[in-house]
Amino acid sequence: MEEQLNVAILEQASINPRPWMQRLKSRKFLMSLASALFIVLNEGLDLGIPSDVYGWIVGVVVAWILGESYIDGKAAGK
Repeated sequence: MEEQLNVAILEQASINPRPWMQRLKSRKFLMSLASALFIVLNEGLDLGIPSDVYGWIVGVVVAWILGESYIDGKAAGK
């Protein structure tokens, strides 16, 4: 039963991909955009935040994105 459900979900995903606006509103995309913007603003405006500090912040964001991707993959049955 579960296998049939997973196949149905994958078939539906291949038929109807997510619209672009929905993709742009995803939490993973917004977090990656925010961390990139944080780095650009820090370097461009010289906010005085040391590079190792925002390196850790970006590392946490990357770890979160990878964790969410793993969870999404498990939910999709991949």
